[in-house]
Amino acid sequence: MGGLILTCEQLYFLGEILKAKYIDYRYIKAMPDIQKQYTYLKNKSISALLRAGILQEDFTGNLKVLPAYEALFSPIFFGKEEACVETSDGRAYMFHQKGEVRTAVTAAEDQLHIRPAKDIFAETSNMLNKIFDGQKAVVISCKYAKIGVGGAEQRLSSDEKGIYIKDGNGKQRPVTADEAINLVLDKWMRGGFSYEL
Repeated sequence: MGGLILTCEQLYFLGEILKAKYIDYRYIKAMPDIQKQYTYLKNKSISALLRAGILQEDFTGNLKVLPAYEALFSPIFFGKEEACVETSDGRAYMFHQKGEVRTAVTAAEDQLHIRPAKDIFAETSNMLNKIFDGQKAVVISCKYAKIGVGGAEQRLSSDEKGIYIKDGNGKQRPVTADEAINLVLDKWMRGGFSYEL
């Protein structure tokens, strides 16, 4: 299966249908106040999901997520681990993991691009290289979280002159792209990311 493009509201209501244990706050924060227009937003989202073939409705009105899509959403709603790369210019790349199943979500404006992910570390490396190659001043936050346990974060900054990290004394020091990527992935591993290459 390829990817999907959904709104945060559509993802929220899919979580409701699937009886999600968890939904990342980033998705909720990106929505309008859902309680103010709950019924309208729910009906609009459900209609769009039915038209897209993600949901099926039986003759009694019960909604069901098709199995192929349920597998894609399972790490988002039931996974215990996630990694995220956020930039100061508003880009966000999330990876959710449940066992060996991984889902990638790219947030762009009011849309979520959702797709299966194979190698989170390789995708993170490629993504960071693209950000670094952009030669644009940006602060990058790379986070890993184990739901209910804790996590780890590595902050980087990048501009036309180079890539920088803060050392233990809070001073910025330059690093190469490879060093920056290795620092992020090493921090995630030491933070407890149960990921095997």
